[in-house]
Amino acid sequence: MLTHIKNIKNDKQFSNLAKHSLNYGLSDVLSQILGFFLIPIYTIYLTPEDYGIVEITATISAFAFTLMKLGITGSVVRQFYDYRNNKESLKDYITTAYKLINFVFPAIGLILLFFLFLIGDKILPGVSYWPFIVLSIVSAIFTSNFSLQSRLIQSMNNLAIHYT
Repeated sequence: MLTHIKNIKNDKQFSNLAKHSLNYGLSDVLSQILGFFLIPIYTIYLTPEDYGIVEITATISAFAFTLMKLGITGSVVRQFYDYRNNKESLKDYITTAYKLINFVFPAIGLILLFFLFLIGDKILPGVSYWPFIVLSIVSAIFTSNFSLQSRLIQSMNNLAIHYT
């Protein structure tokens, strides 16, 4: 990390670094701050049982997200740097990854929904299949797609910073 800071050649690179750090870091900080300020609202409107349902559905969503990613986002970022000089191969690789995400992730989501429909009441008592479980799986599908897009944008920005 320090070698990157020492290798900053001019003010433009520092400005790009600051802008991208602010861009990526600010969203994480704002979501944490928003969650903190929503605590009083949560305590007014949600019962302890509701908190439990929220946590269970968040856990289901995180599990589904991890299962759906299949390591694709990390591999695309790695291949991005390998193919950076061959634009056509990079385009084909990213297109293939998007096709995989848009067809396989919903299929995995449907399999999880079917599985949870069959035995969800036995392993998750008190959590309604509709809307909680369905929404957590659907949100994992969209989060997986967003994850790939954000990692690609970070890679393109990182590449631009190192080669300008």
